[in-house]
Amino acid sequence: MKRVTKHIIVIFVLLIIGGVGNNNASNLNHTNNEHLNYEIVYHWGVIWKVAAKAELLTQTDHHQICGELYARTQPWADKVYRVRDTLQTWMNPADGFMPKRYIKTAHEGKTSTIDTIEFYHCNDSIIGNSVRKRGNNIPQKHRMAAESSAYDMLSVFYYIRTLNFQEMTPGDEIITTIFSGRRKEWLKIRYLGDETIKLRDKQQRQSHHLTLTFSMKNQQNSSAPIDAWLDIDNSHKPLLIRGTLNVGEIRVYYTGN
Repeated sequence: MKRVTKHIIVIFVLLIIGGVGNNNASNLNHTNNEHLNYEIVYHWGVIWKVAAKAELLTQTDHHQICGELYARTQPWADKVYRVRDTLQTWMNPADGFMPKRYIKTAHEGKTSTIDTIEFYHCNDSIIGNSVRKRGNNIPQKHRMAAESSAYDMLSVFYYIRTLNFQEMTPGDEIITTIFSGRRKEWLKIRYLGDETIKLRDKQQRQSHHLTLTFSMKNQQNSSAPIDAWLDIDNSHKPLLIRGTLNVGEIRVYYTGN
C-alpha cells in the first residue's frame, strides 16, 4: 500500500500541474491569480478512495508567470505514506513557457528534499544547474544540457497546453526534454484525437486525448504511458488523468476553482 500511495503522488505531480495555462501565450489575464483544485482518486474494483488533494495557484509578475502547486495526502493516506509537496516555477510565456527557475520542496514519508534548478540559455543550448538538498546531507550539484528547449516538471505542462490540437492528427507525437532534480528525461506527447468523456459527477465533456510517456537515456520508460484528457475549450485544462498501477489505477479529477 505504501508503494501505491507513493505512485499516486508521482502520477499527480507529473500530470495535474497543467491545471492552468493558455493556448495563447500573449493572453495573460486568464492565468493571473487563478486558483484551481483537484482530487486524486485511487480506483480498484468497486473501491473509489480520495487519496490526496491539490491546489494550483498562478499569477503574473511583470512579464513572467509564477506557478505553484501544492499536493497533500488525505489523513488515511498519511498513515501509510505522508506527502506534502510544493512545486514552484517561474516562466517566460513569450518564450514558450520555458522556465527560468524551478524549486521542488518535498516531504515524503520521513524524507525531506529540496531541488532547485536554474535555467540558462547558451547559444542554442539550455543549461540546467541543479542543487539537491536531502535531509541534513551535503547538497549535491548536477549540470544538465539540452538543445533548443528544456522544461521542469511543472512548466512543461504549461507548454503542453499551448499546443494547437486543431492542427494535429491522431498519432502525432512531440518529444521534449525535462530537467528533473538530478537527471534529464524525455517526455513523449502523443495526440490520440478528440473524445467525449464522462467525469466523476456524470458530466459528459468534449476533450483532447493525449498519452504522456517519460523515458531515460537508455529509452527505458520512467513510467507507464499516462492518459490525459484536456478540455476542448481554449483553457485546455485537464478534465481527467488516468495512470495504471500494479494494483488498480489512479484518476485525477478537476473539481473547480
